[in-house]
Amino acid sequence: MILNTLEEKALLIEKAGIDNLVVLPFEQVHGLSAEEFVRDVLIKQLGMSELVVGYNHRLGCDRAGAEDLKALGGKYGFHVHEAERLEGENGEKISSTEIRRAITNGQVEHAEKMLGRRLK
Repeated sequence: MILNTLEEKALLIEKAGIDNLVVLPFEQVHGLSAEEFVRDVLIKQLGMSELVVGYNHRLGCDRAGAEDLKALGGKYGFHVHEAERLEGENGEKISSTEIRRAITNGQVEHAEKMLGRRLK
């Protein structure tokens, strides 16, 4: 289940104060390892100097995690910021999986509370 279309995501990103959004074709990047993607796309093509990832993020066909990316940051000269896991008022885990589960179970208000906004 898709929570937001690309257009909706772009609008939410803009509202969050992000100035630039780059959408890469899947065909261009799907077979790359994390190091290839970081080196060839994020650094060489886009000039990245900072990378923000979620607490359980995985990147590349080798599924590199935050610690792997931090090591690549040391090698290629960029800093990795790892976001903390989000929790609800009762300490419940907030994730896209939990939001999808709530929607599937008809708990739309609960899903909206986790999202911090109304669903369309």
